[in-house]
Amino acid sequence: MKKKRTRPFMEKSTEIELQQRKRRRQVPFQGHINPTVQLANIIDDRGFSVTIIHTHFNSPNPSDYPHLTFHLIPDGLLKSHASSTDVIIALIQLLNINCVTPFQDCLSRLLLEVYEEPIIAKL
Repeated sequence: MKKKRTRPFMEKSTEIELQQRKRRRQVPFQGHINPTVQLANIIDDRGFSVTIIHTHFNSPNPSDYPHLTFHLIPDGLLKSHASSTDVIIALIQLLNINCVTPFQDCLSRLLLEVYEEPIIAKL
């Protein structure tokens, strides 16, 4: 006879699932940038202004999207880091560490500006 799982197991399972979700974020690789810009185009077509905060690493070309606003933040990567795609996990960790403060500073500056339009944020 199988023993029923108790509630603590379910709570632990849900907690692990939530922790895994928290760690998902957008990374600046081509397969992630293109869909983001496509979504930005759709949002722009609906009448909202869109601002994209990005780093030098694999950055989109702002002149290709004159209707979007781009803000460049430093990523703190050396040329050797950016060209070393064989250690992708280390590269992502470096970006996560190096970009926190520049991203927060840029976002703070943007939020201090006076907007007359609704703001939609995708983090």
